[in-house]
Amino acid sequence: MEALSLRSYQIDPCGILSDIEIFSTLNRDVIEEISAHMKLIKINKHELLIEEGTHIDYIYFVFCGRLVAYKNQQGKNIKILGMISRGDSIGEMSLISNRRTVANVKATRQSLLVRLPRLQLENIINKHPSLARSLTEIILNRMERLIRRNQNENILSSTIIMVVLFLHLYLRICRRHQKKVCNI
Repeated sequence: MEALSLRSYQIDPCGILSDIEIFSTLNRDVIEEISAHMKLIKINKHELLIEEGTHIDYIYFVFCGRLVAYKNQQGKNIKILGMISRGDSIGEMSLISNRRTVANVKATRQSLLVRLPRLQLENIINKHPSLARSLTEIILNRMERLIRRNQNENILSSTIIMVVLFLHLYLRICRRHQKKVCNI
């Protein structure tokens, strides 16, 4: 995996970040500020980005390419959790909760990702609290898709259900106290 600064790769940060849902509403100055802390990551086909059960210190956003999230099952079987493509985030649940990752993430073709360290993400959210709401909505949508996809299987733990309930509650609080809680 190769890490390069966005500027050294001669890519306009606004062009990359404006395509990513969480950053799409930010103005150019804020995007420039955020991009100063980001690195562009080139990942090859079949290369593992995240291994299940590890701690991560970055959130990743897909600029181009495709990755797959999966869990190892007994034996050599795997359970595909979802495909990840342009504009999607990777690792946000583990990063925010400070827990081990719950899935493997591997490139299905050569991909370019943008990587942001945990500390910078926390600083940016403190300066721009509306990003916390956007990130929460992304996590909530992902959890709802997972529940719908697996509703007939007995693999959902009470932890996943509690996370979804917590995120619903958080969004409800944000909507009720928009300026006080989320500064939106």
